[in-house]
Amino acid sequence: EAVKQVVEKEERGKNIIMYGVPEEGDQLLDACVAGVLEKAGQKPRILECCRLGMRRDGSVRPVKIALSSSSTVMEVLRNARMLRDAEDCRRIFICPDRTVEQRKAQK
Repeated sequence: EAVKQVVEKEERGKNIIMYGVPEEGDQLLDACVAGVLEKAGQKPRILECCRLGMRRDGSVRPVKIALSSSSTVMEVLRNARMLRDAEDCRRIFICPDRTVEQRKAQK
């Protein structure tokens, strides 16, 4: 159990969660995420990105983004505040990917 938690924490260390990215059916999610990260002053290598949860009318699902390394994640998180300066990205927030226990402890 302890080993499983360590492995999960290690894997989540390479992920970020992005909230507020509009759901536009015709636009590619990868390109949209890359554009947002570029406005934050970053051009990381995105390994994978996908929406989390079920689609519901009137709500925007968060996006899970897998990056190449945990140091890249730290740099993106450090520069995430630059999104406040970009007019079209003010409502987009970037957070680290946390386990359920970590999210409960954060509250």
